Amino acid sequence: MDIVTELKLKAEREYAKLDNKKIESALELEKIKKRAAELEQIILSFSGSYERLLQFQPFINGDAQCPRCWVVNGIHTSLNAGVASNPRNDLYECRVHSCKFFVEVKA
Repeated sequence: MDIVTELKLKAEREYAKLDNKKIESALELEKIKKRAAELEQIILSFSGSYERLLQFQPFINGDAQCPRCWVVNGIHTSLNAGVASNPRNDLYECRVHSCKFFVEVKA
């Protein structure tokens, strides 16, 4: 093979490498954009959470309220009182998320 052909082949290989890198970069950029959109949604979900925290009512009509449901979603959800390990402690469980809250009551 002559030098001109050899150099052209090498140039084509270099172009192919660049083209592959371009494709890989475009795919990576799409993943980053998707993740950025997910992060924006998470950030937006925090909108109003501080105000809800300030308005949190631990008890409504005598029922303990789930702090997570209220602060995260703005939903009043009653907690089920669980079995207490001793008279001064209570375990509460959310009726929606089944998350548990251990509340130690000090005299």
